[in-house]
Amino acid sequence: MAQRRIVTSLLMLMFTMSGAAPAVCETPDAEKILSISVFGSERVRKELILMKLGLQPGDVFSDARINNGLQRVRTLSGIQEAQSRSVRNDGEKGVCLLIIVDETDTRSIKPLVQRTFANKIAFGAAVDEKNFRGWNEQLHASALFYGATILTGSWHKPYALGKPFLDIGAHAQYRFYNYPFPDFKAFLVDDDVSWIEAAASLCFHPAEYLTLSLSPGVDRIDLADSMLAGQGRSDVRPAPSGTFSTFEAGIEIDMLDTDFYPRNGLRITAARRDWGIFQSDAAMKNFLYRFHGLFFLKIGRALLSFDSRGTFVHGRVPITLVQHLGGEETIRGYDFGVLSGDNCLLGRTEVRIPLNFDDLDDLGNPMVLVDFNIFLDSGTCWSGTESLDADRFHSGFGCGLNFIPIENRLIKVGYAWRRETSGMWYFDIGTMF
Repeated sequence: MAQRRIVTSLLMLMFTMSGAAPAVCETPDAEKILSISVFGSERVRKELILMKLGLQPGDVFSDARINNGLQRVRTLSGIQEAQSRSVRNDGEKGVCLLIIVDETDTRSIKPLVQRTFANKIAFGAAVDEKNFRGWNEQLHASALFYGATILTGSWHKPYALGKPFLDIGAHAQYRFYNYPFPDFKAFLVDDDVSWIEAAASLCFHPAEYLTLSLSPGVDRIDLADSMLAGQGRSDVRPAPSGTFSTFEAGIEIDMLDTDFYPRNGLRITAARRDWGIFQSDAAMKNFLYRFHGLFFLKIGRALLSFDSRGTFVHGRVPITLVQHLGGEETIRGYDFGVLSGDNCLLGRTEVRIPLNFDDLDDLGNPMVLVDFNIFLDSGTCWSGTESLDADRFHSGFGCGLNFIPIENRLIKVGYAWRRETSGMWYFDIGTMF
C-alpha cells in the first residue's frame, strides 16, 4: 500500500511539472477520456492490460465501466491489484485516466509427490510460468519417477481477451509403466507399457463459466509383442501397438469458487475421444464418452462434496482402454483395480469438517490445516451387453483426515469398510477430492 501511494504521488508530481494542473477528482460521467496510461507494469505487457481494460481514448468516462475493466485486469496472471486515478487537464475538456497495477510473481518450481495411476507413489517436480512473454501465456512442465515415469509439458495462450474469447494450446505427455491391474495377470508375459500423447487444442469461451474445445492429436502406444499370451483369441482382449490419430471434442461448465479445496460451486465436463479416426487400417479404432461432475456446498462449518464420473467405450475394447475401479482414488475399502470392464460409473460423497481453520487463507498459521471427513463411495464396471442393475454396484464407506501442508496438496489418511470385510487403511496424496 505504501508503495502504491508513493507511485501515485510521483505521478501527480510528474503531471504538475509538465504544466498540467492535475487533481485526483470525482469526474462527471459526461466527460471524455483524453488518454489512458498504465504504471507499475514491468512483466505484464501494457498492451495486454489495456486490452483487458476494454477502454480507449475518446470513450465517455464512466465509473461503472472503469470498475468492470479493473476487475478484468485483476484476473490477469501476474496482476495482484489494479486501481485507477482520474486527472483533469485544464487545457482540455476531459480527463486523463491513470491505471496503476501491482504485479506478483508468476513463476514457481515445486516438488511433486503423488500416487500415480499405477498405484505407486512417484516423486518429481513441476515448473509453472503463468505469464510467459508478458502476454498471459502459460507454460507447465512436470516430471515424476519411481512409481511410473511421467513427463508432461503444455503451453496455453488466450488469443482474444474480450467476451467471448478464444485460446489455443498444445500439450504432450510421456508415460512408461508396468501394467498395474490384476485382471490380466494370468495372460501377461511382458507388462511394459510406453504411451506418448501429443495434441493441439482450440477452446471457445462463449461465457465466463463455459468452454467448448476441439483437440486433434496423435498417440503412440508401444506394448511388447508378447504382452498377452494367446492374443487374438475371442476371449483375450487385443493389445495393439502403433501410432494412432486422435480427436477429442468437449464441453466444460466451471462455476467453482476456487480450483483447490472448493467451498461452493460445481464443475461439469463431458467429452468424446476417438482413436484411429483418420486411419482406415488402424489396429485401434475405438471411441469413448466420459463425463466428470464435481459439486461443493458449504453448510455452516461443514462442507458437502460430491464427485461423479462415467466412461463408456465403443468397440472391442483393447487392454489399454479397459476401465478399473477400486482403491484410494475410486472406491475406498476395495483393493486397487479389482473391478474392471468396458464401461464404469462412480460416485463419491464426503462431508468435511475443518478442525483448525475456517478458510485456506489460514494456511501457514497453523502450518498444516486438517479436516475430519466421513465418506461413501459407490461404483460399478460392466462390459458388452451385461445389464446395469443395483446388484452390480459396490460400495465403501468410512472416515478419515485430510491434511493440507501446502496449497494444491491433500494428504489423505483414513479407514474404509465394505460389506463382508473388516475394513482397511488407506493413504493417498491428491489435489482435490
